[in-house]
Amino acid sequence: MAKIGDGIRVVIIGFENGPVDGRITFLSPEYRNGNQILTLRAVIDNPRHQFLPGLQANVLLVNTRKKAIALPVDAVIRGAKGDHVWVLSKDGAFKPRMVTTGLTNPYKVEILAGLTEKENVVVTGAYLLYGELVLKKGGDPMAGHHH
Repeated sequence: MAKIGDGIRVVIIGFENGPVDGRITFLSPEYRNGNQILTLRAVIDNPRHQFLPGLQANVLLVNTRKKAIALPVDAVIRGAKGDHVWVLSKDGAFKPRMVTTGLTNPYKVEILAGLTEKENVVVTGAYLLYGELVLKKGGDPMAGHHH
């Protein structure tokens, strides 16, 4: 649950390349038409006065109380057999490995199981590796693996 003082990341429509960090300063939980709504107010930096009132934005809650392995969303291949990533093996090759994912936002995905903190993972180009393996082997690289 969000609380006053928690960090947030704001992605303002039209300024997607520059997410802005901020802090929650006000919370108002409400119940409307059978839905729970949490209205919040936050303070963000706007030194160049480029963000105007009324602009649409996506607000991502930043959970700083939890330690987790998180990867860029593009690093995780989502397939029929489950989710996998490409991990650097001891022989210098990249091999697919099944993972269990958790919380996801437009930028990051939490890895609950299947990786350790010190492992090297492909974070860009994972779909290229996947496509190349499918073309060479003619099938799903995760066939036979069960999640």
